Amino acid sequence: MISSAGFGVWDDEHNAEGYIREGAVDKLICGHFGAMLSTKKLVLEDRFEAYNLPLGCISHAIRAQAGGLPGALSKVGLDIFVDPRKEGPGINRISIDDSLVRHVEVDGEEFLYYKLPKINIALIKGTAADRKGNITFDDMFMSGDALSICQAVKANRGKVIVQVDRLVDTPSRPRNAIIPGCLVDAIVVAEPEARNEAYTALTGSFEIPYEEWNTWSERLDSVSVKQSKNSTVANIIGKRASKELRVDDIVNIGIGIPEMVSRFARKSGMLDMVTLTVESGGIGGFPVSGEAFGAMIGAASVYDMANQFDLYDNGGSMSALWARLKWIKKEM
Repeated sequence: MISSAGFGVWDDEHNAEGYIREGAVDKLICGHFGAMLSTKKLVLEDRFEAYNLPLGCISHAIRAQAGGLPGALSKVGLDIFVDPRKEGPGINRISIDDSLVRHVEVDGEEFLYYKLPKINIALIKGTAADRKGNITFDDMFMSGDALSICQAVKANRGKVIVQVDRLVDTPSRPRNAIIPGCLVDAIVVAEPEARNEAYTALTGSFEIPYEEWNTWSERLDSVSVKQSKNSTVANIIGKRASKELRVDDIVNIGIGIPEMVSRFARKSGMLDMVTLTVESGGIGGFPVSGEAFGAMIGAASVYDMANQFDLYDNGGSMSALWARLKWIKKEM
């Protein structure tokens, strides 16, 4: 099983944890184990192989397969644990596969080469399927790398299975169909579980003004399975880091302590002067904490996760830096 992020939602009765526990997995590759409560225990008991790779590198390696390439180069991970010259990506005693990450040199530069096993089954969750099998994600707060995953599976002559909330008669608007029906082998219709109305703030189905971001954030925090902890250390770090923000910055907010940066940016009034982003593809808005991390309240745009990591890898705040330099020059 492979996932850029992970398979858990801080509730081991949901998502993939059930069949991981039942012994259906012999190798797990993902970028985040924190939300998988029972899986973490099994990993430490050496019940199956488990590998922790950087989230963006998995995303780009999946997209590489979609393009018929075996893997993807990255400078991310050099000289830290995932580098095979250090520890490598295995996180228990039986995880010794040395083909996932290799240190290579290209044109005199060092890279890590990330190569995933060939993906041949895609399990995707969408919102609706039209009569042509086109899949939309209208009620989802992200689509992740759904399209790249499906393309990779088809490149490997595999099968794509998509779960949706409903079937619709009217064909989707072309730009709204994230996965075209020609890539889909099976559609499973499953009535969605009831969720608190606070989660409607994440779909982008209605505009949420800047003044209401905090109200919706508090409503979501109150119904989250994973409650945000009020940590003194996290508050100190978040407040200090928020002071580094400058007008027009583009900022990546990660899960955990980095979430505090956005909270203090709101308190200081900087929030509407910068653009916050999350790894799953959201641009602009206020990142949500807890089990729905990866969603944004009031997002301006949500695109594929691989594209988000393109922005991060290329130093995406350079445009903001250039704008800052021009502003300084004007002031002088």
